[in-house]
Amino acid sequence: MVELRLELGNSLASLDKRTELIAQDLMALRREMNERFDRLNERFDQLSQQITNSRDETRRENSDLRQDSREQRQQMQVFRTNTQRQLWVIVLVVAAAIVTGVVKLVFFPTS
Repeated sequence: MVELRLELGNSLASLDKRTELIAQDLMALRREMNERFDRLNERFDQLSQQITNSRDETRRENSDLRQDSREQRQQMQVFRTNTQRQLWVIVLVVAAAIVTGVVKLVFFPTS
């Protein structure tokens, strides 16, 4: 009977030791999992920041393109206006030359 108690005590001590080892393994596994999740969270935050930066940069580029387009339209309008003015000047110069020629022919036919 004493031997059985001694054997039972040894078995319980062995079980306690195994339970303690399992608990330590579980704690190590938990720490490892927490570290991995922390790294995943950091990587997710980095990717999220990159996406946000990329989106903001795209918005700025689109805004710049819109501004460039507006400026180009304004420049085209100025060019069109200047071209029309130059054409009117040419028309007026030609008309003045014709009128001058007609006046010269009518009033000074011999010169």
